Amino acid sequence: MTYPLVDVVFLALALLALAAMLRAGKFRVQKLQATHPLRRRPFWRPLLAAGAALMVLTAVFDSVMIAVGLFGYRSGTFSGVLVGLAPIEDFAYPLAAAVVLPALWRWLRKEVG
Repeated sequence: MTYPLVDVVFLALALLALAAMLRAGKFRVQKLQATHPLRRRPFWRPLLAAGAALMVLTAVFDSVMIAVGLFGYRSGTFSGVLVGLAPIEDFAYPLAAAVVLPALWRWLRKEVG
């Protein structure tokens, strides 16, 4: 089995989980007063910032771990596209986390007022 195939499975599961939560209505937009502080900021900016931070941390730490010999990849199991020393396939897991974790947070939180 190749890493791109594993990545497709992880990303598909993440998107299915997000779709199920959207379908269940867990992402209703709350009506906020015009003076409410959240009204002025789009909700997706923190999600993009967290996703970008996860990608940068993955590039740095995966490259360091590969460089010191903690693990490696057998030729032919990944696409060959690298970011630093990390194959591009390693970035599917933080991408899935950036999609699933906020969705789970909304799904599992208690409704307020």
